[in-house]
Amino acid sequence: MRLLSDKVCVLMATEMEASELIKESVNALESETPFLIYRNAEFNLLITGIGKINAKLATVWALSQGAEKFINAGICGCLNDQLALFQVCCPSSIKDLDLMQCGAKEIYCDQKENLCIGTVSKPLHGGQERQNFQIYCDLVDMEAYGIASALEMGKNTLKMIKCITDFCQLDGSIEIKKNLPQASLLLQAAVHLCEK
Repeated sequence: MRLLSDKVCVLMATEMEASELIKESVNALESETPFLIYRNAEFNLLITGIGKINAKLATVWALSQGAEKFINAGICGCLNDQLALFQVCCPSSIKDLDLMQCGAKEIYCDQKENLCIGTVSKPLHGGQERQNFQIYCDLVDMEAYGIASALEMGKNTLKMIKCITDFCQLDGSIEIKKNLPQASLLLQAAVHLCEK
């Protein structure tokens, strides 16, 4: 039985960032799957877990379950001073910032915003890395590249929706926790708009 073939698959890292979407959904098949799945009339919501490895594994599993259209929605840090806190962005390219020096390629999405998101393996909170990464991307997360790399070989569609919760500053983890409830509301609205 292919569990995810009927609707768009929304991939989010944590239940906290997905909390508003979860409120309107029903938990489905939790004990039968390696990932938490919530369903509603519009989409299947899959909680991937944090990090690009978890995100890639969840995406590969979703593909094996028949998912064809994907939305990666989640929070992100911002390195571009022209963008604003709580701004919802739809980046058009994704880079693996951990593998930049090894020649990891940039992956492109069919989206209109000329923004790049870079994926890191650990939270980015200030320091020299923040300065170094500013030349490569506008936004930073921990899952986008894992998802995009799992999908790039197929004919699957991917839309990225990211909400800025911090500016990768030294106290970024405090800012993320404080801003997460508002970001969850904004992501809920953006996912619904994306589906229309």
